[in-house]
Amino acid sequence: MKYLLSICLLVLSLFPLAGQSVRASVESSEVYLGQPFEYRIIIEGTTDAQVPELGTLEGITIRYKGASTSMVSSFGGGSSSSSKTITYTWSFTPLKKGTLIIPSFSIEVDGKVLKTASGTITVKSPEPIEGFHLFLETDKKEYWEGEPIILTIKWLFSSSVSNPVFNIPFLNSQLFTTESQVPPPGNDVFKLNIDGLDVLAMQTAEIYKGQQYSSLIFGLKLLPEKSGPVKLGPITLAFDSAERSSGFRTSYKSSVIPSNQLDIEIRELPSLSDYTQNSPVILSDGPLQIKASANPQRVHIGDPLTYIISVLQSVSPESIELPPLNFYEEMEKSFSIPQRRSPGKVEGDQVIFSQTIRVKNGEVDKIPELQLQYFNIQSGKLETALIPFVELEVLETEVITSANLESTGYTVNESDDKNELVSNDEGLLYNFSTEKLLKRFDRDRKSVLKNPLYLLFFLIPLVVYSALVIYKYRAYLLSLFRFRRESSDFTRIYNELINAKEIDQQVLRK
Repeated sequence: MKYLLSICLLVLSLFPLAGQSVRASVESSEVYLGQPFEYRIIIEGTTDAQVPELGTLEGITIRYKGASTSMVSSFGGGSSSSSKTITYTWSFTPLKKGTLIIPSFSIEVDGKVLKTASGTITVKSPEPIEGFHLFLETDKKEYWEGEPIILTIKWLFSSSVSNPVFNIPFLNSQLFTTESQVPPPGNDVFKLNIDGLDVLAMQTAEIYKGQQYSSLIFGLKLLPEKSGPVKLGPITLAFDSAERSSGFRTSYKSSVIPSNQLDIEIRELPSLSDYTQNSPVILSDGPLQIKASANPQRVHIGDPLTYIISVLQSVSPESIELPPLNFYEEMEKSFSIPQRRSPGKVEGDQVIFSQTIRVKNGEVDKIPELQLQYFNIQSGKLETALIPFVELEVLETEVITSANLESTGYTVNESDDKNELVSNDEGLLYNFSTEKLLKRFDRDRKSVLKNPLYLLFFLIPLVVYSALVIYKYRAYLLSLFRFRRESSDFTRIYNELINAKEIDQQVLRK
């Protein structure tokens, strides 16, 4: 009986596992290069399961889309049972054509490890489709290292479309740093997410080969990281296009089209000077323009002033870095320059640099003219631009010590042979060069009292305040006045009665 009970418990514990299964499925065994497709893992009869880890697959990009759960209940024989099914979904995008192998994956279900079956996918090259076109465009074919490449991606379509998915292999490569470009104002703008990059695309209309198309256009700014030949594209676009309509319903079919390919040459910059080796070189489309100013231009020795340099006509203002000011010997000799400085502030097509400096000596009459090297992409040469000088008016500064402070005590009388101490009560007011700005109040008290304007300044608030007090307590003051008047009348009547009584008594005595 004991063994029979143990066998029954073992059978009951294994019963849920008997209905568990794991399988994998794909939408189609044939897809186009760059066309996303869904890969699913379905776990049936589970009570607990973790999200499977797929790792990395060669030739395929993977993006997890989420999970869904369903419950199936059955009744019969006086009992009921339920089963849970979990479906995990990923988006797979093939990056190369040919046969791709999807391996078997191990899944832990209720403490047990189950495996999916492996399979293969055939990836075909997309082909052009009538009525749909995808173009890559740049303004030229040769760029210098560090020069931004403005890439325009244009999609032309002649019928209703939906769910566009762009596959741009070089977007997250090590060849470029990629930024999205803002479309010009006045257009219908749509937001797309391409491999984690938010892109703003504008919709418009265009004539191509005599036929009118709707178009979706967006721009990417590519900053090349190294020199050499680069192939841009072809990229692919997967989308759903309207096929036919019946009544109020329209059916769609999935399509994939390729773009053209661009062959670009990234030319290496020539050797640069010392200060540009540790910072990006400034690239300019023509002669570089520089402005300089200072605020204020009239300073004492040691006073802070803000030195401002504006650089215009650079091809990439946000990447400009100026050499430190202490790199210039003439600046180091005449000015105190802190190590810390603020980054450049981009305003339109210019970048503005500002730094606080201090004049060291009275011989300085200007911020000197400085030289700045840059690379002219038009001439293909390293050239020199001049940062113009800024005139300054530098005033001498007196050094104030503790002996100059007011009420410091005594100083030595140098005219006396005995070197006796004499009282020094002039202090800062006497020694400071701007003594006209400082006045002692106790010296001007009498003049304040003699000035009628000062008297009015003090008396008007006092009169106004007194009037407000009288107005607020007027009822109380009137009652006091009436009481005192009534009291005086009562006293007068009382005194008259006393006098009359005394007169009556005198008459009676007589």
